[in-house]
Amino acid sequence: MTDKINICAICEQGILTAKVEKELQTYKSDSKELDLHYSKCDFCHSQTATTSQLRLNKREMIKFQKEVEGLLSGLDVKFIRSLLGLSIKEAGAIFGGGPVAFSKYENDDLIQSIPMDSALRLARSNPNGVKDLAKARKITLLPSDKPTTSTNLIRFPESLSVTEAINYSNNISAFNSIAINFENSLNNNIVEVYSYVH
Repeated sequence: MTDKINICAICEQGILTAKVEKELQTYKSDSKELDLHYSKCDFCHSQTATTSQLRLNKREMIKFQKEVEGLLSGLDVKFIRSLLGLSIKEAGAIFGGGPVAFSKYENDDLIQSIPMDSALRLARSNPNGVKDLAKARKITLLPSDKPTTSTNLIRFPESLSVTEAINYSNNISAFNSIAINFENSLNNNIVEVYSYVH
């Protein structure tokens, strides 16, 4: 028996097949080919989009808009939250908007404001500042099983690849670092690292 979801709602005889095509979209002065999700009927050849396909198309457009606006992508937002050891509920309470909105930022269902974007970038650069934000908003953070994180800017030797693990130590402590951002200017090779301190 054929699943009713796959039956064409227009002719009620054909079967819908999911398709993806590139389509040029323009936002402000930028243009980019985005994946357009839709379904095509094998009987009447009409094209339609299911609810889930419309959601995917919307997410593609929002990702593009974030890119044009210079905002963090949904994956970036999720990475920062994970790096800080916060649940969606905690992140929504600390940065504002609540857990529903924060989840939408991560899934590219909603474009975060510039102040929200800036707060997330600052938190990435100064993870310890999140504790101050939580305290100011009277939010008790749940204990995390993740190691404490800190961030440092160190000179990155030209002889090393960005993909290599960096072992950095000083007289006080030793820790392993993972390269996050790499900046290569004329005289400076600097890498921003997040360090998992044990």
